[in-house]
Amino acid sequence: MPYGGNFSARSPGEGPVSFSFNFAGDLATSETISSATATLTVESGTDANAAALLIDTPYIIGPTTVSQDIGANPANTTGFLAGVTYAWSVTATTSAGNVLRWTMFIPVGSI
Repeated sequence: MPYGGNFSARSPGEGPVSFSFNFAGDLATSETISSATATLTVESGTDANAAALLIDTPYIIGPTTVSQDIGANPANTTGFLAGVTYAWSVTATTSAGNVLRWTMFIPVGSI
């Protein structure tokens, strides 16, 4: 899965924060994002409840960008854990039927 880079470090317990990825560089002329799914896992450190940091489902902004709110919420009131790096993976299906996958990392600072 292609690597999209690191987001800026978040603070422990922070949330919710909107994260976005723009697929424009992967789309043909006039191709758009039709649907998207996302997962949140732990790249390094420990958080047994990482997936519960995802708030609702990802949403599409304009023709090329997928966003998701991630962080403390009623399903995970603890929020981001100190010293953990999370991997946000997005799978987007395009208007041409292509499936694009990218992973971006969300590091969390120490207390």
